[in-house]
Amino acid sequence: MARVFIRLALSVVNRIRRGVIRARYSRLQLGRRVNLDITGRFCFGQGCVVSEGANVIVPQHAELLFGKGCYVGRYAELGPRGAIEIGNGTSIQDRCILVGDVKVGRHCMLSLNVLITSGKHYYTLFPTWLIKDQDEYVANDEELSAAHSRPVIIDDDCWLGVNSVVMPGVTIGKGAVVGANSVVTRDVYPYTVVAGAPAKVIKKRLDFVPPQSIVYNNPDDWPYFYSGCEMSQVALDKYAQYGGVAAGSNFVICLEALPGTSIHLEIKSAREDNVHISFGEEVREISNQFTEVVFACTEKSLMTKKFCMQANVGNDQLIINRAWIE
Repeated sequence: MARVFIRLALSVVNRIRRGVIRARYSRLQLGRRVNLDITGRFCFGQGCVVSEGANVIVPQHAELLFGKGCYVGRYAELGPRGAIEIGNGTSIQDRCILVGDVKVGRHCMLSLNVLITSGKHYYTLFPTWLIKDQDEYVANDEELSAAHSRPVIIDDDCWLGVNSVVMPGVTIGKGAVVGANSVVTRDVYPYTVVAGAPAKVIKKRLDFVPPQSIVYNNPDDWPYFYSGCEMSQVALDKYAQYGGVAAGSNFVICLEALPGTSIHLEIKSAREDNVHISFGEEVREISNQFTEVVFACTEKSLMTKKFCMQANVGNDQLIINRAWIE
Protein backbone atom coordinates (compact mmCIF):
# COMPACT_ATOMS: atom_id res chain seq x y z
CA MET A 1 0.00 0.00 0.00
CA ALA A 2 2.82 2.40 0.90
CA ARG A 3 4.56 1.71 -2.39
CA VAL A 4 1.36 2.42 -4.32
CA PHE A 5 0.92 5.70 -2.43
CA ILE A 6 4.52 6.75 -3.19
CA ARG A 7 4.09 5.96 -6.87
CA LEU A 8 0.88 7.98 -7.00
CA ALA A 9 2.52 10.89 -5.18
CA LEU A 10 5.48 10.88 -7.58
CA SER A 11 3.10 10.72 -10.54
CA VAL A 12 1.23 13.78 -9.28
CA VAL A 13 4.48 15.67 -8.66
CA ASN A 14 5.73 14.84 -12.17
CA ARG A 15 2.45 15.95 -13.72
CA ILE A 16 2.59 19.26 -11.84
CA ARG A 17 6.21 19.74 -12.88
CA ARG A 18 5.42 19.05 -16.53
CA GLY A 19 2.47 21.43 -16.32
CA VAL A 20 4.66 24.21 -14.91
CA ILE A 21 7.25 23.66 -17.63
CA ARG A 22 4.67 23.71 -20.42
CA ALA A 23 3.10 26.88 -19.00
CA ARG A 24 6.50 28.58 -18.74
CA TYR A 25 7.42 27.67 -22.33
CA SER A 26 3.94 27.81 -23.84
CA ARG A 27 5.24 29.22 -27.13
CA LEU A 28 7.52 26.20 -27.54
CA GLN A 29 5.98 23.07 -29.05
CA LEU A 30 6.90 20.28 -26.63
CA GLY A 31 6.51 16.54 -27.15
CA ARG A 32 5.72 14.03 -24.40
CA ARG A 33 8.20 13.41 -21.59
CA VAL A 34 10.48 16.28 -22.54
CA ASN A 35 12.91 17.05 -19.71
CA LEU A 36 13.61 20.78 -19.45
CA ASP A 37 16.00 21.57 -16.62
CA ILE A 38 16.58 25.28 -17.10
CA THR A 39 18.38 27.46 -14.57
CA GLY A 40 20.39 29.44 -17.13
CA ARG A 41 19.15 31.42 -20.13
CA PHE A 42 16.91 29.79 -22.73
CA CYS A 43 15.63 31.87 -25.67
CA PHE A 44 13.78 30.66 -28.76
CA GLY A 45 12.04 32.10 -31.79
CA GLN A 46 8.69 31.31 -33.36
CA GLY A 47 7.84 27.82 -34.54
CA CYS A 48 10.40 25.84 -32.54
CA VAL A 49 9.77 22.17 -31.68
CA VAL A 50 11.35 19.95 -29.01
CA SER A 51 10.20 16.37 -29.55
CA GLU A 52 9.36 13.45 -27.30
CA GLY A 53 11.89 12.44 -24.68
CA ALA A 54 14.39 15.20 -25.46
CA ASN A 55 16.67 16.17 -22.59
CA VAL A 56 17.54 19.88 -22.36
CA ILE A 57 19.74 20.96 -19.47
CA VAL A 58 20.84 24.60 -19.21
CA PRO A 59 22.79 25.18 -15.99
CA GLN A 60 23.25 28.53 -14.30
CA HIS A 61 25.50 30.92 -16.27
CA ALA A 62 24.97 28.88 -19.47
CA GLU A 63 22.63 29.71 -22.34
CA LEU A 64 20.70 27.92 -25.07
CA LEU A 65 19.57 30.05 -28.02
CA PHE A 66 17.21 28.92 -30.80
CA GLY A 67 16.40 30.96 -33.87
CA LYS A 68 13.07 30.64 -35.68
CA GLY A 69 11.70 27.32 -36.85
CA CYS A 70 14.27 25.09 -35.11
CA TYR A 71 13.50 21.39 -34.66
CA VAL A 72 14.92 19.06 -31.99
CA GLY A 73 14.18 15.37 -32.53
CA ARG A 74 13.16 12.59 -30.15
CA TYR A 75 15.52 11.74 -27.30
CA ALA A 76 18.07 14.34 -28.39
CA GLU A 77 20.25 15.92 -25.70
CA LEU A 78 21.38 19.54 -25.45
CA GLY A 79 23.70 20.56 -22.64
CA PRO A 80 25.49 23.89 -22.97
CA ARG A 81 28.54 24.60 -20.82
CA GLY A 82 28.79 28.21 -21.94
CA ALA A 83 26.45 28.54 -24.91
CA ILE A 84 24.75 26.45 -27.57
CA GLU A 85 23.27 28.49 -30.42
CA ILE A 86 21.05 27.04 -33.14
CA GLY A 87 20.23 29.14 -36.23
CA ASN A 88 16.95 29.68 -38.05
CA GLY A 89 15.43 26.65 -39.73
CA THR A 90 17.97 24.13 -38.45
CA SER A 91 16.84 20.58 -37.69
CA ILE A 92 18.51 18.28 -35.13
CA GLN A 93 17.21 14.77 -35.59
CA ASP A 94 16.57 11.94 -33.12
CA ARG A 95 19.19 11.06 -30.50
CA CYS A 96 21.66 13.79 -31.43
CA ILE A 97 23.85 15.04 -28.57
CA LEU A 98 25.28 18.57 -28.40
CA VAL A 99 27.40 19.32 -25.34
CA GLY A 100 29.54 22.29 -24.33
CA ASP A 101 30.01 25.35 -26.52
CA VAL A 102 28.48 24.78 -29.95
CA LYS A 103 27.22 27.16 -32.63
CA VAL A 104 25.15 25.77 -35.49
CA GLY A 105 24.15 28.12 -38.31
CA ARG A 106 20.96 28.55 -40.30
CA HIS A 107 19.24 25.83 -42.33
CA CYS A 108 21.56 23.05 -41.19
CA MET A 109 20.52 19.39 -41.03
CA LEU A 110 21.91 17.07 -38.38
CA SER A 111 20.93 13.47 -39.10
CA LEU A 112 20.35 10.75 -36.51
CA ASN A 113 22.83 10.13 -33.67
CA VAL A 114 25.16 13.04 -34.40
CA LEU A 115 27.56 13.88 -31.54
CA ILE A 116 29.09 17.35 -31.18
CA THR A 117 31.15 18.22 -28.11
CA SER A 118 33.55 21.02 -27.22
CA GLY A 119 35.17 19.11 -24.35
CA LYS A 120 37.04 15.86 -23.78
CA HIS A 121 38.32 13.44 -21.16
CA TYR A 122 41.91 13.54 -19.90
CA TYR A 123 44.27 10.57 -19.76
CA THR A 124 47.80 12.02 -20.21
CA LEU A 125 48.02 14.67 -17.47
CA PHE A 126 48.78 12.01 -14.87
CA PRO A 127 48.97 8.70 -16.78
CA THR A 128 48.81 6.58 -13.62
CA TRP A 129 45.61 8.26 -12.41
CA LEU A 130 42.09 7.16 -13.22
CA ILE A 131 40.70 9.12 -16.16
CA LYS A 132 37.78 10.27 -14.00
CA ASP A 133 40.26 11.62 -11.44
CA GLN A 134 42.12 13.53 -14.14
CA ASP A 135 38.82 14.99 -15.36
CA GLU A 136 37.99 16.11 -11.84
CA TYR A 137 41.44 17.65 -11.44
CA VAL A 138 40.88 19.72 -14.61
CA ALA A 139 37.43 20.78 -13.43
CA ASN A 140 38.85 22.05 -10.13
CA ASP A 141 41.86 23.84 -11.65
CA GLU A 142 40.94 27.39 -12.66
CA GLU A 143 43.42 27.67 -15.55
CA LEU A 144 42.83 24.19 -16.97
CA SER A 145 39.07 24.48 -16.58
CA ALA A 146 39.03 27.78 -18.47
CA ALA A 147 40.82 26.12 -21.41
CA HIS A 148 38.78 22.92 -21.30
CA SER A 149 36.10 23.87 -23.79
CA ARG A 150 37.15 24.36 -27.43
CA PRO A 151 34.07 25.74 -29.20
CA VAL A 152 32.66 24.01 -32.26
CA ILE A 153 31.27 26.15 -35.11
CA ILE A 154 29.08 24.81 -37.89
CA ASP A 155 28.24 27.46 -40.46
CA ASP A 156 25.01 27.79 -42.45
CA ASP A 157 23.61 25.14 -44.81
CA CYS A 158 25.60 22.15 -43.54
CA TRP A 159 24.46 18.53 -43.59
CA LEU A 160 25.91 16.09 -41.06
CA GLY A 161 25.21 12.45 -41.85
CA VAL A 162 23.98 9.72 -39.51
CA ASN A 163 26.32 8.70 -36.67
CA SER A 164 28.85 11.45 -37.44
CA VAL A 165 31.04 12.94 -34.70
CA VAL A 166 32.48 16.47 -34.59
CA MET A 167 35.45 16.87 -32.26
CA PRO A 168 36.31 19.89 -30.06
CA GLY A 169 37.63 23.03 -31.75
CA VAL A 170 36.42 22.15 -35.25
CA THR A 171 34.87 24.68 -37.64
CA ILE A 172 32.76 23.32 -40.48
CA GLY A 173 32.42 25.88 -43.26
CA LYS A 174 29.20 26.93 -44.95
CA GLY A 175 27.56 24.42 -47.26
CA ALA A 176 29.76 21.49 -46.21
CA VAL A 177 28.53 17.89 -46.12
CA VAL A 178 29.79 15.30 -43.62
CA GLY A 179 29.27 11.66 -44.63
CA ALA A 180 27.66 9.02 -42.44
CA ASN A 181 29.81 7.48 -39.69
CA SER A 182 32.49 10.16 -40.09
CA VAL A 183 34.71 11.60 -37.34
CA VAL A 184 35.60 15.24 -38.06
CA THR A 185 38.90 16.09 -36.37
CA ARG A 186 39.93 19.19 -38.32
CA ASP A 187 38.32 22.21 -39.97
CA VAL A 188 36.23 21.65 -43.10
CA TYR A 189 36.45 24.17 -45.96
CA PRO A 190 33.14 25.64 -47.22
CA TYR A 191 31.15 23.61 -49.73
CA THR A 192 33.33 20.51 -49.48
CA VAL A 193 32.15 16.96 -48.85
CA VAL A 194 34.11 14.95 -46.27
CA ALA A 195 33.81 11.36 -45.09
CA GLY A 196 35.72 8.77 -43.09
CA ALA A 197 37.39 8.45 -39.72
CA PRO A 198 39.19 10.78 -39.62
CA ALA A 199 37.13 12.66 -42.20
CA LYS A 200 38.85 13.62 -45.46
CA VAL A 201 37.71 15.59 -48.52
CA ILE A 202 36.13 13.35 -51.15
CA LYS A 203 34.60 16.02 -53.43
CA LYS A 204 33.23 19.56 -53.60
CA ARG A 205 29.76 21.00 -53.99
CA LEU A 206 31.37 23.98 -55.72
CA ASP A 207 34.67 25.85 -55.86
CA PHE A 208 34.45 28.36 -53.03
CA VAL A 209 36.65 31.28 -54.17
CA PRO A 210 35.67 34.67 -52.71
CA PRO A 211 35.27 37.17 -55.57
CA GLN A 212 35.86 40.92 -55.56
CA SER A 213 32.20 41.77 -55.96
CA ILE A 214 28.82 40.18 -55.25
CA VAL A 215 25.26 41.20 -56.10
CA TYR A 216 22.04 39.89 -54.58
CA ASN A 217 20.38 38.67 -57.81
CA ASN A 218 23.29 36.58 -59.16
CA PRO A 219 22.95 32.94 -57.99
CA ASP A 220 26.71 32.40 -58.38
CA ASP A 221 27.25 35.03 -55.68
CA TRP A 222 24.86 33.56 -53.09
CA PRO A 223 27.49 31.38 -51.33
CA TYR A 224 29.45 34.53 -50.46
CA PHE A 225 26.54 36.04 -48.55
CA TYR A 226 28.12 33.78 -46.00
CA SER A 227 26.11 33.86 -42.78
CA GLY A 228 23.45 35.84 -40.98
CA CYS A 229 21.65 36.37 -44.31
CA GLU A 230 18.25 35.03 -45.36
CA MET A 231 19.27 32.80 -48.27
CA SER A 232 16.40 30.33 -48.59
CA GLN A 233 14.54 30.45 -51.91
CA VAL A 234 11.44 31.69 -50.08
CA ALA A 235 13.39 34.54 -48.46
CA LEU A 236 15.23 35.42 -51.68
CA ASP A 237 11.92 35.74 -53.51
CA LYS A 238 10.38 37.69 -50.65
CA TYR A 239 13.14 40.28 -50.35
CA ALA A 240 13.84 40.64 -54.07
CA GLN A 241 11.03 43.22 -54.12
CA TYR A 242 13.12 45.30 -51.71
CA GLY A 243 16.13 45.09 -54.02
CA GLY A 244 18.48 42.90 -52.00
CA VAL A 245 19.26 40.13 -49.56
CA ALA A 246 17.97 40.44 -46.00
CA ALA A 247 20.58 40.32 -43.24
CA GLY A 248 20.25 40.32 -39.46
CA SER A 249 22.13 42.39 -36.93
CA ASN A 250 25.22 40.22 -37.41
CA PHE A 251 26.20 39.00 -40.84
CA VAL A 252 29.28 37.82 -42.70
CA ILE A 253 30.08 38.20 -46.38
CA CYS A 254 33.16 36.80 -48.10
CA LEU A 255 35.17 38.88 -50.58
CA GLU A 256 38.76 38.81 -51.80
CA ALA A 257 40.07 41.79 -49.87
CA LEU A 258 43.66 42.84 -49.16
CA PRO A 259 45.06 45.45 -46.75
CA GLY A 260 45.04 48.88 -48.36
CA THR A 261 41.83 48.28 -50.30
CA SER A 262 38.33 49.29 -49.26
CA ILE A 263 35.03 47.46 -49.00
CA HIS A 264 31.93 49.09 -50.48
CA LEU A 265 28.35 48.13 -49.73
CA GLU A 266 25.09 49.30 -51.19
CA ILE A 267 22.81 48.79 -48.23
CA LYS A 268 19.70 50.11 -46.49
CA SER A 269 17.77 49.62 -43.29
CA ALA A 270 14.46 47.79 -43.19
CA ARG A 271 13.41 50.28 -40.50
CA GLU A 272 11.93 53.72 -41.00
CA ASP A 273 14.67 55.41 -38.98
CA ASN A 274 18.44 55.40 -39.46
CA VAL A 275 20.68 52.69 -37.99
CA HIS A 276 24.42 52.18 -37.62
CA ILE A 277 26.68 49.41 -38.86
CA SER A 278 30.30 48.81 -37.97
CA PHE A 279 33.33 47.03 -39.36
CA GLY A 280 36.41 46.91 -37.17
CA GLU A 281 36.50 50.26 -35.41
CA GLU A 282 34.64 52.17 -38.12
CA VAL A 283 30.94 53.02 -37.85
CA ARG A 284 28.60 54.21 -40.61
CA GLU A 285 25.03 55.45 -40.57
CA ILE A 286 22.48 54.13 -43.05
CA SER A 287 18.89 55.10 -43.81
CA ASN A 288 15.93 53.27 -45.32
CA GLN A 289 17.17 54.28 -48.77
CA PHE A 290 20.05 52.48 -50.48
CA THR A 291 23.32 54.11 -49.51
CA GLU A 292 26.89 53.32 -50.50
CA VAL A 293 29.08 52.92 -47.42
CA VAL A 294 32.84 52.42 -47.47
CA PHE A 295 35.18 50.81 -44.95
CA ALA A 296 38.95 50.51 -45.00
CA CYS A 297 40.47 47.02 -45.10
CA THR A 298 43.31 46.75 -42.58
CA GLU A 299 45.52 43.92 -41.35
CA LYS A 300 43.58 43.93 -38.10
CA SER A 301 40.16 43.73 -39.72
CA LEU A 302 41.19 41.16 -42.33
CA MET A 303 42.29 38.27 -40.14
CA THR A 304 40.53 36.03 -42.71
CA LYS A 305 38.89 36.62 -46.05
CA LYS A 306 35.58 37.05 -44.26
CA PHE A 307 34.30 40.57 -44.04
CA CYS A 308 32.04 40.99 -41.04
CA MET A 309 29.72 43.84 -40.20
CA GLN A 310 27.46 44.31 -37.21
CA ALA A 311 24.40 46.53 -36.95
CA ASN A 312 23.53 47.87 -33.52
CA VAL A 313 19.77 47.59 -33.89
CA GLY A 314 19.02 44.21 -32.31
CA ASN A 315 17.37 41.77 -34.69
CA ASP A 316 16.08 44.33 -37.18
CA GLN A 317 16.87 43.53 -40.77
CA LEU A 318 19.13 45.19 -43.26
CA ILE A 319 18.89 44.88 -47.05
CA ILE A 320 22.14 44.35 -48.99
CA ASN A 321 22.02 45.05 -52.72
CA ARG A 322 25.70 44.48 -53.53
CA ALA A 323 29.23 44.60 -52.15
CA TRP A 324 32.58 45.09 -53.84
CA ILE A 325 36.27 45.78 -53.32
CA GLU A 326 38.19 48.80 -54.67
